[in-house]
Amino acid sequence: MVYKLIIKSVGHIILGVIFCLVGVGVTFGAGWILREFGRTDFAEQYLPFEGGSRFFYKLIGIAIIFVGFLIIGNIHITILNWIGKTLFGGLTR
Repeated sequence: MVYKLIIKSVGHIILGVIFCLVGVGVTFGAGWILREFGRTDFAEQYLPFEGGSRFFYKLIGIAIIFVGFLIIGNIHITILNWIGKTLFGGLTR
């Protein structure tokens, strides 16, 4: 029983670290992503900075890092439950 708990905890840590590494890659590679995928009209219109698309890609990377930390701390389930109860609270049996 303890073995399964340890494996589950290690799995959360590994998955969270992978998310964090991908997020760091997206954040630091925003220029490359911009060259490969082009500008985002939404970001250029609504983000008030020069180079809104590059900033948008960096924000996506930071969001991925945040999700990675949530997974490492095993808080993602609690937050998903809270969002589900908030959106679909009236659908109880």
